[in-house]
Amino acid sequence: MDDDIGSVTLETLLTSPDYFALEKATPTQRAAFRAIEGRPLGELWRYQRVREAFRNVRPPEVKPFEFIWLAAIRGAKSLLASAAAFKMAMTVDCSDCLVSDEIRIPIVSVDKDKARQTWQHLAATMQARPKLARYLVKEPTLEGSVLVRRPDGRIVEILVTAGRRAGSSLVSRWLAGVVFDECARMQDAEDAVVNIEHNRQAVIGRIRPGGQIIYPSSPFQPDGPIYNWTTEFWGKPTQDLIVMRAPGKSVNPAYWTDERIEQLRRRDPIAYRTDYLAEFADSEYGAFSADDIDACMRQSDAALEPMPLHAYVATMDPATRSNAWTLMILTCTEAPPKPKYSIVLARQWVPRGEKLSPLTVLNEIADTIRPYGLDEVYTDQWSVDALSELASTLQPAADGSSRSISLTEENRTREDRYDAMKTLQLMVEDRRLEFPRDPVLKQDLVRVRRRVTAAGIKFVLPRSGDGHRHADYVPALELAMGVLPPPPAPAAPAKDPELERARALVRDKEGRNALENAALRLGGSL
Repeated sequence: MDDDIGSVTLETLLTSPDYFALEKATPTQRAAFRAIEGRPLGELWRYQRVREAFRNVRPPEVKPFEFIWLAAIRGAKSLLASAAAFKMAMTVDCSDCLVSDEIRIPIVSVDKDKARQTWQHLAATMQARPKLARYLVKEPTLEGSVLVRRPDGRIVEILVTAGRRAGSSLVSRWLAGVVFDECARMQDAEDAVVNIEHNRQAVIGRIRPGGQIIYPSSPFQPDGPIYNWTTEFWGKPTQDLIVMRAPGKSVNPAYWTDERIEQLRRRDPIAYRTDYLAEFADSEYGAFSADDIDACMRQSDAALEPMPLHAYVATMDPATRSNAWTLMILTCTEAPPKPKYSIVLARQWVPRGEKLSPLTVLNEIADTIRPYGLDEVYTDQWSVDALSELASTLQPAADGSSRSISLTEENRTREDRYDAMKTLQLMVEDRRLEFPRDPVLKQDLVRVRRRVTAAGIKFVLPRSGDGHRHADYVPALELAMGVLPPPPAPAAPAKDPELERARALVRDKEGRNALENAALRLGGSL
């Protein structure tokens, strides 16, 4: 076994093809590799992006106990963390540990799935590189554990683990170091069960000499310990803590092309700030601008008449008590590659002091959708069985004709709903969705908020000031994004009168026998 592994720098571990093979590391990435170990930045300091990552303050040439690495996505944060974990496992001082002492490096995140990518980098690389594979005690486990044997014979476990209250998953062992993966998503002690303060307190006294706490993450909402530490210590590096921040062009210019940057900025301002600029984003903002909505609204609030050859889809968001029961009818007005759609009708039933009668509303819905050739309405899971049973007992219409309506339940995951809302948002921004000029519909859209949470970005439908509305048109619109109708059918070609007369003569001629045709020719009729 090569006993000189401890002398290999973190920069070499990460960039050498013999190890983690990040051969195209940018100057900013190399600066991070050196700063973690307290090595001189040397020629790297002449790069403007390197200086900006440290807020123009050169870090001390001393190994920091804690290192916060805030960078754009696709910036090799997980790769850095996995290499740093291996380096710590090989080099921390274990001279006074008992033979029976267990030594571990936990990779901690909000949940195990989010931490697994860092572990996967380490496990896959160690198995693939002979110079690293020699340190594996056995094959990595599916549970997220890698056992490595140091040159002195000690075994260190690098383990994926989820954060727990008061850091209960991190105690009872010596630690060669800790990686808090995507740490910006861990909240403070008052806000979350999985919080970074309790977990940090649990490990800080258990780390062996030479070990470190490393915090690789993209920024998140502007609160919590990582935000506070970054605000206070970025540009003030010490032997206790160094903070680096780097946008996408600084860590992966090949991925972050101008086109990709502009696309992200236009489609998702929050993701643009956090995932590219590596800046903390406001926790909440409006999903739709009033200007975009106005640009999508036609002149009238009246429903559009049914159009031949057009397909229609109806969606509803039922309610009976405090919220409104809403209905949407949608059609496609322009075919791909950039299809356009129109909300031909938006209607709501609002409870006025008493709860709505579901049977009455369903009767009125059946009358409303019938002119559009519809007898089916898409709905969510809310009371769908009871409503379907009621729909089978509709009363005859005023003219005596029978009413018919069937409810189709749309079972959607949280991801499905998020994707539908993103589709709605993009259609509004691209002016590919037309609305009736309904002030209540506009109000509902303007109230939709996008909020950053520990589970990711989600759309929130807040209640109105009087508490009687919950942006009730929006769920029906969101549902429609998942069942978009096809483009209008092509119109039949126009008939040529002369051609039709000629065809009629041929058909008439073919319908007579030869004797009749001869008589007509003698008479001059043919």
